Amino acid sequence: MDSIVQQLAKKINMSYDEFVGEMRKRGCSEPTAKKIWHGEYENYKNFNDHDMSLSNLRKAADVFKVGTGRLLPPQKNKTGGFTCCGSRLHTN
Repeated sequence: MDSIVQQLAKKINMSYDEFVGEMRKRGCSEPTAKKIWHGEYENYKNFNDHDMSLSNLRKAADVFKVGTGRLLPPQKNKTGGFTCCGSRLHTN
């Protein structure tokens, strides 16, 4: 399954190399850009649990012209709905 970043890249026909290049232009290291591309930051229980710097996620969001919250996977909340960054997205 593609990461959120890969899904966004696919929508605009952006390759891995183009993404890494754009991230490098914004001051992100290639290893960190690779981790973001592969979605390694998406698997966490608490936002503080992952090792991706929020500033690097902001850089990735800038590449795609989206808000940072768009890169975060929805998390199931106590009421059965899904939230992302504290705002309710939708319910099941």
